[in-house]
Amino acid sequence: MNAPPSTRGAPDRPLHVCYVVQEWHPAQLNGIARLVDARASGLAARGHAVRVITRTAAERSVMCEEGVWVHRIPDRRHVRPASETVPQPLWDRSASVFGELMRIDAEHAIDVVDVPNWDVEGLATILDGRFMTVLGLYTSMASYVAVDGRFGVGDEVVRAVLDAERRCYQRASAWLAASPTIVEEVERAFDVTIPRERLGVIPHGLPPAKPPPEPTRHVRPTADRPLDVLFVGRLEARKGIGTLLQAIPRVVGEVPHVRFTIVGDDRITSPSGQTFREEFESSWAGARFGHLVEFTGIVDDEDLDRHYRACDLFVAPSLFESFGLVLLEAMRLGRPVVAGDTSGMREVIGEGTGVLVPPGDVAALSDAVVRLLRDPGRRAHIGLAGRRRFEARFSQQRMTGEIEHFYRMMLRCSSMRPSPD
Repeated sequence: MNAPPSTRGAPDRPLHVCYVVQEWHPAQLNGIARLVDARASGLAARGHAVRVITRTAAERSVMCEEGVWVHRIPDRRHVRPASETVPQPLWDRSASVFGELMRIDAEHAIDVVDVPNWDVEGLATILDGRFMTVLGLYTSMASYVAVDGRFGVGDEVVRAVLDAERRCYQRASAWLAASPTIVEEVERAFDVTIPRERLGVIPHGLPPAKPPPEPTRHVRPTADRPLDVLFVGRLEARKGIGTLLQAIPRVVGEVPHVRFTIVGDDRITSPSGQTFREEFESSWAGARFGHLVEFTGIVDDEDLDRHYRACDLFVAPSLFESFGLVLLEAMRLGRPVVAGDTSGMREVIGEGTGVLVPPGDVAALSDAVVRLLRDPGRRAHIGLAGRRRFEARFSQQRMTGEIEHFYRMMLRCSSMRPSPD
C-alpha cells in the first residue's frame, strides 16, 4: 500500500485521497460509483495517491487496480452508541468504513476523505471529526421518499435516516455538489445551511468515449431495423420508468418500426408490490406490445456501451435527479436525449442539446419521443450539439482539475486536523 505521506501544507505535492462508495468493478457501476470511478482514475492520472473503499461480502482485500488502490471491506458488527438512532446496518457500514480509514491513516496520513450523502456511509467518520471529510451532495433520502411510494416520512426508520443525514450535512468539513440547485434542495429539505466558503460546485464529468462515436444514422427504419429507444437505470419510481412504460402504446401507435430497450436492475418492487417489469408484462400493453420491449436486466460495461451506440434516441424521464449521469453517457456518444425536466437534468441539458419534459407526464413524454423519431435531421442536430456540450463542459479532465483545486483550497483552510470531539 505505497502512498506518499500527507501533503497538508505542501501545495504542489500529490494528495492522498480516499473515496467511499458501495459498488465497484467488476460489478456494473451505477451513478455515484461511475462518478467516483471517473474522479479516482482522473486524479490518479494526475499523479495523486487515490484509494477507494468499497463493500464486499468476502474477506477484506486491498489491490491496486489501474493506478487506484481498492479496499474491499465487509460490513462488520459495531457497537452503536446509545445516543445513535440510525439503523444498525447503516451504522455498521459507516463504522466499518471509519475503521478502514484509521488503518490507512496509520500507515500514510490521509489528506481528504470524500463520501456521498447516500446511506450516510460517512456518518461515523464525520461524527469523529479527525479527517478532512468532503460530503458529496447527491439525491438525498428526503428527495427519494418524496417520489417513491414505498417509503413515508412517518416511518420510524426513515426518520432516523433523515436525522443521521441531517447531522452529516451539519458536521462535514466541506461539501461538494454538481449544481447550486441540489444545494438549495438539501438546505430546504433538511433545514440546514451549507457554508458557501466551504462548498464546491463542480459539474460532473466522464472520460471521452472510446472509440469515438459514429454519427446518428439516417437510414429509413424497417421491421428488420427498427428505431431503438433506450432507457438506462434502476427500474424504480424515481427514474420515471412507469412513465416510459405507459408511453409505449402511444409511441408505437404513432411511429412504425420502433422498439424499446430497457437496461438496468428490473427486480425492484413498485408501490404495488410487483416490479415495474411484471406490471407491464401482465398488462394489456405488455400483451400487445411486449414483443417490442427488451428488458436486459443488469449488463456489463461492454454491453452497456453497445446499447448506447445502437440506440437512435435515449430517454431518461426521471421524477428527480441530483444530476443525471446517464445523460452524459448518451451525449458523449452523440445520441439525442429526452429527459425529465428536473433540477439536476436541467443543469445538464442546454438549449438545443436535448428535450426536457415535465416529470410524470405521459402525454408530454410520448409527444417528445414521437416528434424526434419522426425527424432524423433533428435527432442528428441534437446529438451533435449534445456531444459538443459534453466535450466543453463535462469532461473528466475539467472535472478532476477543478476537484483537485477545491481539495487543496479546503486543506489550506484547515492547516491542521480538527481534534476529535
